Amino acid sequence: MRTSVRRVAASRDAIRVYTESGNTKVVQDRDLGRGVHTRICEGRLLNSAGEEITNYAPGEPLRLEVTFETDGSSRLSLEALLIDENRNKLALSSLHQFSGITLPTDAGVYRTVLELAPIWPASGCYTFDITTSVVNSAWDHYVEDLIKFDVTYSNPGGVAWDFKQNLGYGAFALPTVAPPVFRDVSACGVGMDPASDRLPVTT
Repeated sequence: MRTSVRRVAASRDAIRVYTESGNTKVVQDRDLGRGVHTRICEGRLLNSAGEEITNYAPGEPLRLEVTFETDGSSRLSLEALLIDENRNKLALSSLHQFSGITLPTDAGVYRTVLELAPIWPASGCYTFDITTSVVNSAWDHYVEDLIKFDVTYSNPGGVAWDFKQNLGYGAFALPTVAPPVFRDVSACGVGMDPASDRLPVTT
């Protein structure tokens, strides 16, 4: 995961075009509250051009932009939790626990972009909970569903079947990295026991 903090005041290409055509700007107008040491101000999902998106194309990098305020206390971290449409926690990104990075110790308002590796989620609705934390102690400011996005279609091979979240087959596709090779081992006596539906037990 790469991150930088700055102070502020079908085919994969076809899938990307189709996905991004439905993106609209998200207006966040709810009161997000604050923690003891920090305040999460805003969160957005970005595409490779730095534009806000609400649809994610599987296989593309995940870029989470988070704006936060800190009082400069030491040993503070930033986390993002990927949540499915049933509010199950699917994945965690943590600045400190995974990268040993803590938030700036100068008080101020900062903006950072978390550059996350591509994933292959099933199609459906997802959110990111964004939180700051006191390292190895407790959450400081936890905001549920700060970043919301949809996956409109998911299939690593680009074939017609849509791997949907609500099918119950899991949250992520596991694409092969190379075509499988099928080797005929019939002559080795390997196969199903004809008297059983199970593979034979060998010793």
